[in-house]
Amino acid sequence: MRHKTFIFVVLVSVSACIRGAVVQEGAEGLRIHLPRQVGIQQEMLILSRVAIVGGDEVLAAKAGEVVLGRLAVPGQTVVIDRPTILSRLASSSVPAGEVTFTGAESVAVSQDTRVITGEKTAEAAKAYLVQAAGDSQAVNFEPINTPQDVLLPSAKENIKFSPRLVSGPAGGQARVSVSILSDGKTLATRDVVFRLQYRCRRVVAAADIAAGELLTEANTKIETVITNRPEAAGWRAPYGCAAKREIVANTVIEQSMISAVERPVLVERNQNVVIRLDSPALSITATGKAMERGRAGDCIRIKNVDSQRMIIARVSEDGTVEPVF
Repeated sequence: MRHKTFIFVVLVSVSACIRGAVVQEGAEGLRIHLPRQVGIQQEMLILSRVAIVGGDEVLAAKAGEVVLGRLAVPGQTVVIDRPTILSRLASSSVPAGEVTFTGAESVAVSQDTRVITGEKTAEAAKAYLVQAAGDSQAVNFEPINTPQDVLLPSAKENIKFSPRLVSGPAGGQARVSVSILSDGKTLATRDVVFRLQYRCRRVVAAADIAAGELLTEANTKIETVITNRPEAAGWRAPYGCAAKREIVANTVIEQSMISAVERPVLVERNQNVVIRLDSPALSITATGKAMERGRAGDCIRIKNVDSQRMIIARVSEDGTVEPVF
């Protein structure tokens, strides 16, 4: 009796399994296979982009267009699990009872990206600075900072850099703002700060220079060096200046080491002077009276003794004056 009952139970179980297999095989429904991770180029997350959708053609076509979310920024990863998918399908009138899942319990979705490195952005900024500098004294451009990388969707094309000078050169620095564009639209902006270096001249003692000795081409030499400061406007060699103290050979001569030699006064006020007017054909002289003191090269007022007329004349090295017309 026990033996017969055991056979009956086994037969019932086998029969149930067969019926279940037949139902499963005959039921088309909607089949969704989830990979563990997937990369897409688009921002919008729809089911057909993140999973393999099959089964009933009508249901598969409808479910494949169901929106699951959106990638807000490049490089972002969104994890979508089975309950979330069922919820979105239900909102689109796809019953959960008709859905069969295979694969992973959830899928990690990220956007395929391309990286614009900070070094690449700094190179674009430097190339712009070099071109903008032209024939200026600036010769070296050293980036102080490296901007952050920029992550862009791999689908973006026609990537271009658009640099512009924000500030500089001030304090030996310049700031360049680089916009990263795709098809004319700005995707990101990065700033790069540069330390500028300049080609400048300096005066060096070619031999020992005694205190009070005048600087000349013979006892000095001009060198060109790279510095962090631009050369002063109107720079010229300090020939004719006197050394305030002894300057040893090969010493860089600073402004504090020298002083201008004051030109001697050649004409005193109320002094009689010779007014000289020279031309290729003749030389004319007259007597005048100085109304003020004057050194060589100064223009002062002179009264012509004969005509009593007041004129302006330039003092010459020999103490005579020449009318200025």
